[in-house]
Amino acid sequence: MLEIQAVNRSFGKKRVLKSVDLEISNGIYGLLGENGAGKSTLMKILATLDKPSSGKVLFCEKDIWNNPDYLSQIGYMPQDIEIYDGFTAYDYLEYIALLKGMKKKGLKERIYEILEFVNLKDVDKKKIKTFSGGMKRRIGIGQAIINNPKILILDEPTAGLDPYERIRFSNIITNMSEDKIILFSTHIVSDIEAITDQVVILSEGMVKNKGKIQDMVLELQGKVKQVEVTNKELQDFTEETFVVRIKNQGDKYMVRFIEKEGSPKSGNILTANLEDYFVYIGGLKNEKN
Repeated sequence: MLEIQAVNRSFGKKRVLKSVDLEISNGIYGLLGENGAGKSTLMKILATLDKPSSGKVLFCEKDIWNNPDYLSQIGYMPQDIEIYDGFTAYDYLEYIALLKGMKKKGLKERIYEILEFVNLKDVDKKKIKTFSGGMKRRIGIGQAIINNPKILILDEPTAGLDPYERIRFSNIITNMSEDKIILFSTHIVSDIEAITDQVVILSEGMVKNKGKIQDMVLELQGKVKQVEVTNKELQDFTEETFVVRIKNQGDKYMVRFIEKEGSPKSGNILTANLEDYFVYIGGLKNEKN
């Protein structure tokens, strides 16, 4: 169990995290939030690369900064991972493994196990500078899991990946979720829905909601609709609803929207999803401001 208790983080007068409280047990969790929501700051704290201004983080009821075993049980992939391009894939993983204090005995087998797992075994002797962006993200995942961590922290792991690589990433994460805490951040809603049904929504440094996607979207039952409007009607329509998506249909627009409270609109009722919910709570926040 990973417990985040009243964590605050400020940089000068700017509060980036505000009283974050979370309890995370084994499973995969998507950390969803807009740019600047505090996702990376929280992940750096969990990876012990930063400390909160106040609050605690406990793993198995022990403070992570006073728990020597914690570092050996985490794997971390930052958003902008520094990969030494002069290394081959094999040499890079070996270097990272030794930095993590892994023993040389059995290390070769472990490295090839990881290379096969992230589908890079065939390029083990090629230098990383020849790799595509997707291959570099996969070697980044490889270095994070080389020590078989109990807690895996991945910051924007799908950034810059093409659709095929994102599907591959989804399969990799799903295949190693047993007996681990996996927390990955993103602002791409579909990535979370493809990998897990558990999400933590962070906005302006605060936890807005945590739980199963299916429970969150129940709030929008019957409120998510789709309608076709003209260009002239579009402006008024966007002011009267929470618009999720607008698709051009020649001289008309197909609009997916969420009704505002007390303002019913006609349209075809759709099944609500996480993207709808994220737009909805963001729209409520903006209205209050």
